[in-house]
Amino acid sequence: MTQYVELSPFLGVVSSLSNVAIDPKYAGDIRNLRIEDGELNVRCGYRSLTSAVSGSTAVKHFNYYAGYTASGLIPVSEYISIEQRFGTVRPFSVSASGCARTEITASGSSLSLYNSYWRGLTWQDRAFLWNYNDTTYPLAQYTLGQVDSWRAIKVPIAPTNGRTDRISVVYAKDASGLLRYRELTWAGLDVSTEVTYTGNATSANSGVTTDTLSIAHVTSASGLASFTVDLNGLTAGIQDWTYNDCLFFTLNPRSSSFKINAQSIKVTLTNNDGSPITVDLATNAGETTHGDLGVYSFFTDKTRGDWDNTRYLKVEYQVTASSASAVDNRLDMGKVQIGGITNWKYPVTLGYSYYDELGGYESGIGGAGTLDQTLLQGSLISLQGVGSRYLGTIPRVTVQVSPWNSPTPTATRLYVQDQTKWRRVASHPVSSLTYLFSETSQSIQTLDEYQITPYQHDNIVCAAVIKGAWIVWGYRGGASNIRHSRIGDPLRQASDLDLESDESRGATFTLSDTLQDEPVAFYQVGNAIIVLGQQACYAQVGDRPSNLTRPQRIAGSYGCIGFEASCKWRDDQGREGVAYVSADGQSVYFVTVDDSFNGNTGFLYYEVTRNVRGLMKSFLTNSVLTNPEVVMMGVDHRSDALWIVYASRAMVYRRPSLVDGQRQWELYEYNIGSSDFDIASTFHWVKLNFSQDWGIRAIRINGVIDELEYDSSQHFEPITGTNRDGGSAVFSDKIYWQSKRFDFDRAMRLFGVRVIRDDSTDQPTFIVDSDRQTDSCSYAVGKNQLRFSPMTRGYTFQIKIKVPESAEALTKAVLEFHGPEGKRRAS
Repeated sequence: MTQYVELSPFLGVVSSLSNVAIDPKYAGDIRNLRIEDGELNVRCGYRSLTSAVSGSTAVKHFNYYAGYTASGLIPVSEYISIEQRFGTVRPFSVSASGCARTEITASGSSLSLYNSYWRGLTWQDRAFLWNYNDTTYPLAQYTLGQVDSWRAIKVPIAPTNGRTDRISVVYAKDASGLLRYRELTWAGLDVSTEVTYTGNATSANSGVTTDTLSIAHVTSASGLASFTVDLNGLTAGIQDWTYNDCLFFTLNPRSSSFKINAQSIKVTLTNNDGSPITVDLATNAGETTHGDLGVYSFFTDKTRGDWDNTRYLKVEYQVTASSASAVDNRLDMGKVQIGGITNWKYPVTLGYSYYDELGGYESGIGGAGTLDQTLLQGSLISLQGVGSRYLGTIPRVTVQVSPWNSPTPTATRLYVQDQTKWRRVASHPVSSLTYLFSETSQSIQTLDEYQITPYQHDNIVCAAVIKGAWIVWGYRGGASNIRHSRIGDPLRQASDLDLESDESRGATFTLSDTLQDEPVAFYQVGNAIIVLGQQACYAQVGDRPSNLTRPQRIAGSYGCIGFEASCKWRDDQGREGVAYVSADGQSVYFVTVDDSFNGNTGFLYYEVTRNVRGLMKSFLTNSVLTNPEVVMMGVDHRSDALWIVYASRAMVYRRPSLVDGQRQWELYEYNIGSSDFDIASTFHWVKLNFSQDWGIRAIRINGVIDELEYDSSQHFEPITGTNRDGGSAVFSDKIYWQSKRFDFDRAMRLFGVRVIRDDSTDQPTFIVDSDRQTDSCSYAVGKNQLRFSPMTRGYTFQIKIKVPESAEALTKAVLEFHGPEGKRRAS
């Protein structure tokens, strides 16, 4: 009796079912063959784009960064590698076309980066790269295409220490910071040429001392009088009264027979450019006066920029009584006492921040303190009948630079609180920590609002650009470990200063309610953000940070093994989601959610490796996963294949076969210079990158860059032919399709096998392992049948088909069994 078993069309490996349940068309094992179309085709190879790099001992990053310039929307892209050479870890720009490397520097200075794995993403024309092990400078920014633009980012820590970081204030009465008020004396004044007289005032008999300006008047006459002093003639010169809101001086008629009308006094100041400003007055006298008259001049609604070059001081008044004596008809004006700021808004609360001028990064506001209202008022001027008048102060505010703030900020910024907003007063370099605070209630409202909110730069483990509008950052630790940036500004995160009405504000969340999980990777799927954690999957739904739902666990989900071991993918029904390697390194799962997600509904979650359970561990990692950081997953966009790569091995999930409508797993082992699978080998791939622009590229420990599957220089033609693995042959003993084990109830003999192949000159080898023996036969040129030894018999058989690297497709194989064989009769 003859039985025929067809092994074709050939399908992928199945390891999750018992041997009896597996259809003969499925493989029990497979190596380096593509079976997408039901035939056996040797897989594509790789080609090396660069040679080994001298001194290269490790690679810590390799990724493709494609973005666009902020102005002009011009595409910009390159690979960035971070390599250890001669003991120093440095970043390199790698051109996409020829993979030529150029060292990336910080304004021309070589870098020495932290020696562990780096991660990164593209934001417009910038790359952000981070290393959570680096506690000094864990985050960096690089402008694509500008090899001298690497810059370490560490947003300064806010001044929050209540004991040492509080502001200190001197309530100075003078802009120089002195505690006494400044006085304007008459030293250097020439009354004949630098004082102008009108009306009853006359230069005849007028005089001046350092302390007193004496203005003479026409005898026995009343009427208007004025005098104008050109301050440019004084030793003190033209005055800067930008921060002075009041003047106080005395007018003293020499005798009781000379009187002026106190209510008629008018003071006008004129700038050097000729712009006059009339000031408001208050006096300590009634309508007419003789004796010591106090005049308080104050400036309301002051525009400070108009007061920095005051040149002329004019005093006008009405003479109501005059003497016949020229000596008695004099009005003495004392020194002018210059007050500080009087138009305060109470209470005045100040704070300050640390600022990195080079990068534009600013800490939160701290060190806040409220100015003392009583001390702000300054000295009291007694003016009877007109209420209390104060000369005011010009506060000198000194801030601190915390010695533990790393990096040391280049500047500090002083802020004043305006209702619920902080407004920036000024910015000073750290060499000058004292501020002159001179803002009034009117000017405060015109100041710039505080913009840059606190950003946590350390302990970043993952990040992703969401909708091209903001970045979500994931952090180590169980609390507040998901931080969505402000829309349009990746380094602005949620702050207590954000207004609820601001829909562009950022948001902060905790991944797990139990505080026991940390994020591994983020992906945007529609209006949802899928968060891969160490212990489970989660999702948030919303179209902007301010309306996102809190992270909710996807029921029944498992965690992810690492940052590189996941990717965005569409399953066979076209559903967009995320594929990832489980935390135990043994399975691949697919997850997607929709807008109705609530943790229990609105999601799809299933295992992708359900047909090959256990194979990832036994094949991909050789049963020993020594470095989860280099388990890499990605999608080959040209063939819609899902790849998982570890060292020199790959599991590839091809497009659905037309034979059974299912995707098949293919197992590859590349010849990259070592015959043994060794994660520590200098030849293995340590980082892969999958891009739609340039396909699959990988970098080895020794710096060699390879591209897999396609030749980008030949319009992405598949890499086939002999010696397709970078000039070396695919391992000859590792190109095979192995059947399941065939179990028969009665003893059988495998008589022969018939094959159909595209090229009759190909010589595939059939190795049959039976109960009695292992038989190996190779096809001869032009032959389509093989006959096995009569001893190839028994109850169990397993067939391995070995295919030469140069072979064309093997289409069909039919096994011919004879039997069952009964017991022999005794002769």
